[in-house]
Amino acid sequence: MTAIELFKKYMNRYWSELMNDNWMVSVATFKRSNIFHEKLKELIPDDLEYGRCLVFYNSEEKRNEVYLFQDERGEKNLAITFMTDDILVHAIAIETL
Repeated sequence: MTAIELFKKYMNRYWSELMNDNWMVSVATFKRSNIFHEKLKELIPDDLEYGRCLVFYNSEEKRNEVYLFQDERGEKNLAITFMTDDILVHAIAIETL
């Protein structure tokens, strides 16, 4: 499943009321040791030092962001999270989606 398909599936399942917002996406690299949300850190394998993260965001009044965490090459999807105004609201492993 592509990153866009995963994003759509996640949004339809958990945040369908936001699905029609104007979403944009950017790509970033993350370092596992820099993740400060313990719930999210549990979803990222211990042996993964760096990874790739697709950040879906909208430009609405409330800052909503969906993060899709992948391995360094973007070949394996690991976790997806929803944050509002920098607060982690929801995080799940991709296998449970």
